[in-house]
Amino acid sequence: MKQKAGILFSIIILLQFVAPAQTLKYEFVKNCLIYTETEVIADLTARNFNFVAKDYVNMGDNLINRSDYYTSKKENSTDTAEIAVFINKRKASKKSVVFFFTDNQSFANYNMLESRIQSGLTSEGTFKSDKFDADVNKYSSDKNLFYLFKDDFIWYIIVSNFELEENYFTIKSK
Repeated sequence: MKQKAGILFSIIILLQFVAPAQTLKYEFVKNCLIYTETEVIADLTARNFNFVAKDYVNMGDNLINRSDYYTSKKENSTDTAEIAVFINKRKASKKSVVFFFTDNQSFANYNMLESRIQSGLTSEGTFKSDKFDADVNKYSSDKNLFYLFKDDFIWYIIVSNFELEENYFTIKSK
């Protein structure tokens, strides 16, 4: 019995090294704006994220319009857990990457990233977002800003090289 348990434990450990997890590393999130397109694709592909081809249409969100979209969700999967990465390629001078996490399975990755961001970056405070009806925690590192918040059942990390408070987190009046 002990031998079978040892073999099972060894297989589980081996699978940890062979099958890359569909999680994001802190270093990737922290440095995502400086990576080349080739580096981003290589990192996400190695973690079994899939590129989702989409037309460049207005999706109602100015940070993810015309973005490359990668997902941890497999095609035709009924799994509700997802980590999605939207890499905005609109302007070279204004870059942003939106990460979102759904379901309990992907929250563990979010919680790990949040903890590393809180301990490794400079806190810029918290503000209220009218658009998302959420408290947004803001952090900075070098020239990049990190926004963390929850909207309904989705947890977000947005990395940007420009401030988003006025043009993204408020409700625009017409």
